[in-house]
Amino acid sequence: MAMPEPFSPAATAALAAFNAATGDLRMPSERDHPFIPVILGMITLSPQTVAQALDIPRNTPVSVQSFEHFFAPLTTRQPWHTTDDLPTLVGFAGLRDTLAASLRDPVVYRFGEGTVTVLIIGYLDDGTIAGVQTKVIET
Repeated sequence: MAMPEPFSPAATAALAAFNAATGDLRMPSERDHPFIPVILGMITLSPQTVAQALDIPRNTPVSVQSFEHFFAPLTTRQPWHTTDDLPTLVGFAGLRDTLAASLRDPVVYRFGEGTVTVLIIGYLDDGTIAGVQTKVIET
């Protein structure tokens, strides 16, 4: 049985940074989901190649969202937030900043309807596609 190829130094460093940044953050939706670091390898960054790398069926609806648009509601203090919400806002700002510092051309792909697989990904310095994945429940 062949052993999987080891991650590049850039991918290994990114995994460590993404794990530290995601911590216990959960994506708010009808059922909150964790953020999971992903390394997709040296592929072209497109919805089709990402779907193929993750074994997402071809006919799955996909939408593209800007990195900034995705993080804006997660990092902006709102009138209804309490002091208990501040650590979560700071956590999402930290995740945003870690991804922005680690990834070139970050983008958000949303696959599916109802239960949506969300990937926040981009290029590492060595050309590897990496980022984090989560799910949102939308009704």
